[in-house]
Amino acid sequence: MLKGLVEARLLSVEQRDQVRWVEVAHEALLRKWPLLRGWLDEAREYLVGSQQLETELAQWRQAPESDKETALLSGLKLSRAQAWLEERPQQFGSDLQAFVRASMAHRDRAATQRRRQRRLVLAGLVGLSAAATAAWGWAQWSNLRAYEAQTRQFQSIHLSMLDLDPLQSLVHGLAAMARLQGNPSEALPLAVSLDQAVERNRLRGMLASHQNEVWSLAETPDGRLISGGRDGSLRFWNAKGQPQGPPIRTTHSNGVRGVVALNDDTWWTAGDEGRLQRWSHGQRVGPPVESGHGSLQSMLLDLDGSLITAGSDGNLRRWNPARATPLGPPRSSGQNEVWSVAVLPNGDWVSGGRNATLQWWRKGQRLGAPIASGQGAVTALEGLSDNTVISGGDDGSVRHWNQAGVLLGNYRSGHSTVYTLMRRRNGQLLSGGSEPLSPENHNLIRIWDPGQRQPDEPMPAGQLEALSLVELCNGDLISGGSDGSLHHWRRNRLLGRPIRTDHGRVYALTQTLDGDLVSGGDDGKVRIWRDGQAIVTFATQQQGVASLTTLTDGTLMTGGKDGTMKHWSSQGRPLGEAAIQTRHGAVWAISELPNRDLLSAGEDGRLRRWQHGKQQGPTIETPHNAVVSLVIRKNGDWVSGGSGGKIQLWRQGRPLGNYFQSGFGSIWSLLERRDGELMSANGNGSIFIYPTPARAITKACLQLGAFQGNQETDNPAYRVATDLCAHQPSSANSPIPSPWQKFFRTLFTPKS
Repeated sequence: MLKGLVEARLLSVEQRDQVRWVEVAHEALLRKWPLLRGWLDEAREYLVGSQQLETELAQWRQAPESDKETALLSGLKLSRAQAWLEERPQQFGSDLQAFVRASMAHRDRAATQRRRQRRLVLAGLVGLSAAATAAWGWAQWSNLRAYEAQTRQFQSIHLSMLDLDPLQSLVHGLAAMARLQGNPSEALPLAVSLDQAVERNRLRGMLASHQNEVWSLAETPDGRLISGGRDGSLRFWNAKGQPQGPPIRTTHSNGVRGVVALNDDTWWTAGDEGRLQRWSHGQRVGPPVESGHGSLQSMLLDLDGSLITAGSDGNLRRWNPARATPLGPPRSSGQNEVWSVAVLPNGDWVSGGRNATLQWWRKGQRLGAPIASGQGAVTALEGLSDNTVISGGDDGSVRHWNQAGVLLGNYRSGHSTVYTLMRRRNGQLLSGGSEPLSPENHNLIRIWDPGQRQPDEPMPAGQLEALSLVELCNGDLISGGSDGSLHHWRRNRLLGRPIRTDHGRVYALTQTLDGDLVSGGDDGKVRIWRDGQAIVTFATQQQGVASLTTLTDGTLMTGGKDGTMKHWSSQGRPLGEAAIQTRHGAVWAISELPNRDLLSAGEDGRLRRWQHGKQQGPTIETPHNAVVSLVIRKNGDWVSGGSGGKIQLWRQGRPLGNYFQSGFGSIWSLLERRDGELMSANGNGSIFIYPTPARAITKACLQLGAFQGNQETDNPAYRVATDLCAHQPSSANSPIPSPWQKFFRTLFTPKS
C-alpha cells in the first residue's frame, strides 16, 4: 500500500541520518482522506497526552514520600491514561506503566474505603431499626402462613363436604375462591367443584309466601299452587309462580297442616287443631269434621282418591273425600306421633315420626323396621317416581332414601325446619317451612329440581370415546367420535342425526375461514364438509390424521400418526417442499401461537415450537405420558390435556402451577368457547364444560343468597364468602341476577 501511494506521488520518502522518513506530498490528501485524518488526530491526541504523562511521572518521582499519593493521577487524567495503557501497552515504558497502575490502585483503595464508611453508617441505622423490622417481618410471615393455611382449610372442607353437606361445601368453596381466583391453576379446578356444590344444593327459585311459616302445599290440576300457613291463611299462585288473588282466612287458627286439591275448585284443608274443612270456589262447604287425631299434622291423597291423615295420636286414617267419613279403623304407626306421610307410585306409604324415624307401609300394613333419619322429627315427606322418598327434618335438612334405608342424598334446605314437601307435575320439588331470620315476614317456598341432570356432570356424547371437538361460527359444537361419527350440538343438546365420516376414528376437527367443517381420522384422509356432505376429500399419506388446525392465513396444517406435520391449502393442495419431522411419534395436537409460530404435542409427552418448519428453542417437558390435546387461550396461556386425564395450564412456555386430574379418561380434545369457558372431549365418551371462576362465583353467590339467614355468621368462611359476594359487580349484562339485588324480594323464575 505504501509503495502504491509513493508511486502515485501522494507520499514522499527521504533518507536522513540513516532513518527513512515518509511525508505527505500534498495537503489535499489530508482533506480528501478522512480515515487518514482520523488516524493523525488520534495519534496527535496520544502524542500530546503521552508528553503530559511523562511530565506527571517526573513530578511524582521528585515528590517527597509523604506527598507521593497526592502526585498520582486521578479523575479524567487517570481514566485517559488507563484507556491508553489498555489500548497501547507496547508504547508505554515500564516506569510509565508502573506510574499509571499505582494511580489505579490508589483510586480503587479510596473507593473501597468510601464504600466501607457508607456501610458502617448504614449498619448503624439498620441496627437501630433491626428489632422493629424483624418483629414486623415475623408478624407478616406468620400472618401469611396463617392466611395460606386457612385458605387450604377452606379448600379442604369444600371438597370433603361436597356430598355430605353441599351448603357448607358452597360456603367454603366461595371462601377459597375469594383467595385463589387470581391463580388460574388453582381457580379452574376450584370453579368446577364450586359449580358442583351449587348444583348439588339444587335450588331453582323462591317464592315469598308472607305466611310466617309455610306448613302445607298443594297443586291443582290446572297447575296452580296453594300454600297453607301457620297464620291460618291460604295463598294462591298461578302456574308461573305469580301471586294470584288475596289470601283466604280459614278457621284453622292454629295453622293449616294440610291441603289437598280434589280438582281446580274443590279442596280439603287440615288444621293443627285437629279438624278437616271442605272448600269450593274459595268458600267453606259444610261444618268442620273432627279427625280424632288430636293435633292434625299431615293430609294427602291416596292413589285410589281417598284422603290419608296423620297426627299426634300416632295413627293414620283413611277418609272418603266426598262425605268425609272414615274408611276403616285407624292404623297405628308405632311412631308415637306421625308428622308426615307420603304415597309412592307403587301404592306404598311412608310415614315420618316425631321420633325421627321413617316407616314403610304396604297395603295398609307396616313393612319392615323403622328407619332412623337422623333429622330430628320427620316433619315432611314426598315420594318420587322411582319409589324412593325425600324427607324433610326438624333440623332443616332434606334427605333422599330408598326402602332399604340407604341414604341416597343429603341436602340443606335453607329452612330452619322443613314442614312440607311437594313434587309438582313438571318434576320440580317445592319445600316450605320456617326461616330463622325472615325480614318483613318473608318466609319462603323454595323450588328445587332434584331429577334434572346437573350441569357439573359431563354430557354423554354417545360416541364411545369423544375424540375431537370444534366450535362453529354460530356457537354450535361438533364432536367427533371413535365410532367414526360427527355429532352436532346446540345449547348442549344433540341436534339431528349423526353424520358418518368413513374415517374410522375421528381424531381431528377444525373449521375453515369460510365456515366449512374439516375432519381427519384413522384412514389418513381429510374431508371438508358443507351442509352435512363431504365436498373435498384428500389423502395425507401420514398413516392417520391425528390433529388438524386452521392457520391465520386460511391454510391447513395436519399432524400425522407417522410423526410428521404437513401444510395444505384450504382445498387440500400440498404446500411446502417436504413434511416436517417432529420426533413426537404421533402428533396428537397442533396449535398456532399469536406470533404465528406453531406449537405441537404428541405421543412422547412433549411440546415443540416451530417457525418455518424449524424447531425453535428447546423441547418442553410436560407431566403427561402423551399429550393428546392442546389449546391456546385468548390471553395467550396454553392448556394441555393428557392420555391419563391430566390437565396442565401453561404461561409463557412454563407450567402454571400443578396439573389437576379430570377423572374423565384421556382428554382427547380441548377448546375455549367464545364466552371463555373451557370444554373437553373425553375418553369416557363425555363432553365437559369447565366453568370460568367468574361464572362459578356468580352462581355460587346467587345460591348463597337463597340460604341467607341459615348460616353461622361468625364462621370465618361465611364472612369471607359473603364479603366476596357483596363486592361482585352488578350483573346487568349477566344471565344470572345478583342475589344481593333481589334477595327475598323477587320471584326467581324456576328453570323449565
